[in-house]
Order: sequence, then structure tokens, then C-alpha cells
Amino acid sequence: MPALKKKRVVEFPREGVHDTPLELSELQVETRKSGRLTRVSGYAAIFDTPYRPWADDPTRMEIVRRGAFTRSLEQREVEGNWDHGMAGFWGSTAKESGNGSLRVWEDERGLRYEGVPNPDNGVNRDWIGHIRDGLVWGSSFAFRALNAPVSVRDEVTVRELREVDLHDVSAVRHPASTAAAVTLRQARRTQSLLEDLAAAGLTREEQRAMLERDLATLGAHGPTPRRDAARARIREITLAHID
Repeated sequence: MPALKKKRVVEFPREGVHDTPLELSELQVETRKSGRLTRVSGYAAIFDTPYRPWADDPTRMEIVRRGAFTRSLEQREVEGNWDHGMAGFWGSTAKESGNGSLRVWEDERGLRYEGVPNPDNGVNRDWIGHIRDGLVWGSSFAFRALNAPVSVRDEVTVRELREVDLHDVSAVRHPASTAAAVTLRQARRTQSLLEDLAAAGLTREEQRAMLERDLATLGAHGPTPRRDAARARIREITLAHID
């Protein structure tokens, strides 16, 4: 009797980003008649819809299950970002009304969000204009997986996101990719490193040297314009905490 072929399980990173299929994101901008408030809304996730988190990797699929965000929404603040913070921050669930406010909730379809970016901010104006012009139409969320079992179906590893820590909801220009996931994880790891170095009493020069070495790990994934831009942005943000 021939030996049974063992199913190969492909690993997933615990932290990452997950995009809503473009045709389902419903990203839109609405300006009230008063002209004072401009609302951005969309679906950051669609429940029970298989999605390929890396477009060039057919071996992995991801599904967001109903209730995956319930506990996180009750317990933590969620940010509203452009490109997961790489292009700017525009809102928070900590603010309930007016410019900078954000609501995030689960409905029957998925994870819905609605917020009010401050139009006096130039970056916000640009992104609002891009959405209106149809240049930006994707939505996404950043997360850490808490309960996410995997299974193998027809040589494809499928991860079910049953419970996550929700970090942000975001309008995005590009679908989720290895570069985006690496950038997100690296940004958080770098912040953690800075806190550890400061607690250990290292000088600013010593912190900078270790930070530059840590940032260099992004280059191990191969140079691309987006990774180079991401590395530059992370350096800009995190070095500001040292200077």
C-alpha cells in the first residue's frame, strides 16, 4: 500500500494586513450639505469570503469569520489610516464626533467603518480627492491573529481569522502584499526595540546604531521601490523618537 502523501501546511505571519476584495470594499466619500464634514466609509473586511492575501502566492488563502473583531472593538482603540499609516493618520475611535472621529462596527456583511478626516490637513485632502476620482478604491485592516486555525484544502493552506486584535482600518492604494506585511511587522518591532533600548539606558548614539541595523533587515526581502519607501518612512518616524 503506497504511503499517504503528507499535506504541506504553509505558515502565515501572526501580524499582517488583509484587504477587502476591491469590488466589495464600497469605499466612498460623502460631503454633507453644510460642507463642513466629509465622511469616508467602506468595508475593511467581508465575512466568509475567501481571499488570497498575497496575489502572487496561490498556496495561501484567508477567510474572516463573523465575530472576529467583536472583542477587540470592545476593548481597544482603532485608528483610521491611509495605507496603514505609511501615508498618514486621519482618525480614531477614541474621538466620537467631528473631525478625526471614527466609527468601526460589525454588520451582517463585514467590518464597516465611517470617519471624518480633517479636510484642513493637506494629506487628507489629497486622499479624499483620490477616492472621489476613483484613484483609490481599496479598504483594508491591520491585525494580530489570536484565534486563527489553518487547514489544507486541495494543496492550499487556508487560515480562518476567528478572533483578531484589530489595529487599524485603512484606505489603500495597493492590495496586501508581502512587502506591506513585512513593513507593518517591522514598524512595530522597531518601536518595541526602541522602548527596550531606552529602558536599558543606552545612549542616543547607541540606540541609533542598533536601530539602523534593525531597519537593514527590510533589505533582506529584496529591493523594490515600495520597500525602499517603507524603510525610509519607518526610519523617519522612529529616529524622531531618538533625536
